[in-house]
This record gives sequence, C-alpha cells and structure tokens, in this order.
Amino acid sequence: MNIRLITTADEIYQFVEDLLVEAFPANERRDLSLQRNNTDYEPLFCCNVLEDDKKAIGLLNFWEFPDIYYIEHFAISKQIRNRSYGTKIIETLLNKARKPIIIEVERPDDELAKRRINFYLRVGFKLDHHDYMQPPYRPTDKAYPMYIMSYGDIDMEQNYEKIKNTLYKEVYGMV
Repeated sequence: MNIRLITTADEIYQFVEDLLVEAFPANERRDLSLQRNNTDYEPLFCCNVLEDDKKAIGLLNFWEFPDIYYIEHFAISKQIRNRSYGTKIIETLLNKARKPIIIEVERPDDELAKRRINFYLRVGFKLDHHDYMQPPYRPTDKAYPMYIMSYGDIDMEQNYEKIKNTLYKEVYGMV
C-alpha cells in the first residue's frame, strides 16, 4: 500500500478527481476548480492517490495543521471496495501519523452512516458527540449535522472548539 502526494500536473490526478465526483455528492465536496487550486497552491492541503502495486485504488485528501491532521475525503474505487483496502490504507496512515487525526462523519441515521462509523471505530477512532455542523461548501448549500471522530492522543472535551474553529476557518473559509 502506498499513499502518494500528487498535483494536478500528475497524470493520475484525473483518476483522483473522477473518484471524488463519483464517491461524494456535490454538497460534500468543493467545486473542482477550487479542489484543483487547493491541490496545487494550498500548502496545508495534501491530495493523495492510494496505490497497491503501483495501481491507483483510491484517494485520500487531508489537511496538515500544526496540531492535527484532518481527513477531508477518503474513498476506494468501487471496483475493489469490500476487499479490506480501506482498512489497510487507514492503518498505514495511522502508523505514519505524527499527530492526532480528525474526521467528520454523518450522524448514524441510516445503515451506511452506521457502517462508516463502525469502520472507523474498529481501526481505533473515537466518536465525539458534540453538536457539530459541517459548513456548506457552496453559498447555496446548507450546513449539515455531523459528528467528529478522532484518533490519537487528543482530549476532545478540551480541544473541540479549537478543532471546530480551525476547520471552519481553514477548510471551509469561514472567518
């Protein structure tokens, strides 16, 4: 398993962009022009292709802040889902991480959301129950109720507001 940082100049970038569009509805991702801009010019943003034996199998977009990593998008190609690639990639990332990791997850209101939360719980994440609202990616969209999950040595009771404010400002552009 390999997690490889890429830019839009890399030939494989189109695979990553196509998977992002396939795996996430428009309200769960920014416009592609802004995604490309972050990929090439935002120093805190890391666009990664996931590879197995030099074959592209997924994407992992994350932000590296001074105290945390924030995984914004993670997806495995639908042709190979349910073959433990997701677990292997996340475990690879967790072994390399030098600081706590934060993710947003949908609230467990349907079976898919419950399965996603359980996946992250199985690999060692903790579910935080603060009333978190994911800001919209576009002015025409609405905020979306979610939960935050964390991995690593972080006290969410003490750090929730700081993490929320970092995400709101840096990821979603809220001042």
